[in-house]
Amino acid sequence: MSDQTQAIILSGFMAGTVQAAQDFALAKQAVIDKCKAVTNTDTPEGMKAARDAVVEMKAFRAHIESRRVEVKAPVLNKGREIDEFAKALQEGLDAPLSRVESMIKAQLKAEAEASEKARKEREAEQARIDAERRKAEAEAQRLRDEAAKAAAAGDTAKAEKIEEEAFEKALVAEEIAMTPHIAAPVAVVTKGVSAKPKLDYEVQGETEAERVKSILSLAAKYPRFVNVEIRRAQLLDGLNREGLRDLPGITIKEDLRVTIR
Repeated sequence: MSDQTQAIILSGFMAGTVQAAQDFALAKQAVIDKCKAVTNTDTPEGMKAARDAVVEMKAFRAHIESRRVEVKAPVLNKGREIDEFAKALQEGLDAPLSRVESMIKAQLKAEAEASEKARKEREAEQARIDAERRKAEAEAQRLRDEAAKAAAAGDTAKAEKIEEEAFEKALVAEEIAMTPHIAAPVAVVTKGVSAKPKLDYEVQGETEAERVKSILSLAAKYPRFVNVEIRRAQLLDGLNREGLRDLPGITIKEDLRVTIR
């Protein structure tokens, strides 16, 4: 596709270089040094120094986060603008594409069904031929056995007559055996188009609990197919707000949360 027919062109947008202000490193080292200077909290002075260091460090970290959000916002907005623009360009393309793809799929399906029908007919005809051959061979063998009994009984004429019939049946079986196997029909291949079945899945279970159980069963046998994760925020909310304690599969650890203002 040439430059003149490119769908999306980004002009007048300079990303620039992501960097910190000139004195940022000094300010960062200052808050680090203030925390390092705290050596005790068992005196009023030491506790005040510790609180001041924590407040200043948290404020410094909050400043970095707020600047990250502020500087990144125009880039995110530009990304959303590009997404919406591309979405608008896609309008009107799905319907004609879907129509032609449906025609191709219908043709491929018809060809596949015709090929399958021909295969079954070919196999059925071959089975009929093989059955006739086996029947003729069995009849020839039966006649030979009967001729042998007649000969053993001394009835030579009867034995010779039956042998002739057995010979004729054997010839029939041989002719059938020499019948060429029915060749498979040449598959119709549409150039540039291929089709194969595409499998999908759905999780078993009528309720959410049943579906979770099914997913865990799959994870136990094929862990590479499942990514089981705990919803940390919801679990912590259940522990700290709802007071849940008897929860299977986890060990609850207690820590002291300190808020400094």
